[in-house]
Amino acid sequence: HLKTTPCTPLVANPNFNSVTCDGFTVTLTQNTPGNPDTYFWDFGDPASGPLNYSSLPNPTHTFTDTGVFNIKLVVSIAGLCSDSITKPLGVYPNFFPGFINSAPMCRNVPIQFTDTTYFQYGNVTAWRWDFGDGSTLADTSHLQNPIYTYPGPGTYNVELTVTNDKGCVNTYTKSITINDNPVLNLLTADSIYCGLDSLQ
Repeated sequence: HLKTTPCTPLVANPNFNSVTCDGFTVTLTQNTPGNPDTYFWDFGDPASGPLNYSSLPNPTHTFTDTGVFNIKLVVSIAGLCSDSITKPLGVYPNFFPGFINSAPMCRNVPIQFTDTTYFQYGNVTAWRWDFGDGSTLADTSHLQNPIYTYPGPGTYNVELTVTNDKGCVNTYTKSITINDNPVLNLLTADSIYCGLDSLQ
């Protein structure tokens, strides 16, 4: 008679993102059902030597270069039932969105926003601006360097989301303060005023 030992079927399930743009060090996660008791990771990075492998459920690895790495995960229960899967991971660090804006920042004065996104790999392919102006639904733009005019004074959160051709998506948010256009009773050589101010 052949004696068999039943076991729960396993399906290896790595659930890390397919691209990372924050740096060379990545935590690789998995959510394999069935409670496997053994894990084996091959990071597809032979230049890292013995660090190319791990037996932790959710290991952290520092890649030695940029590019696409084929990550292999093998899971098993009591050495009887096992499953494996390979998933690619693109590593493209140093992708930092940012912007500057013109001055003065006053209501009803057009403000020039200039993209200053820093990147080392790939090219930026899309921009999405949200100027945080709750008075209208038309406070967004997909231009690289848009101009926007705020109708009223206040503090606004300006959000820029950029995408590149490597699959990286990142967002930068900055608060700006829009000033009112007061009536100026006295103007001196050192005064800062808005273009639409009125003088008395």
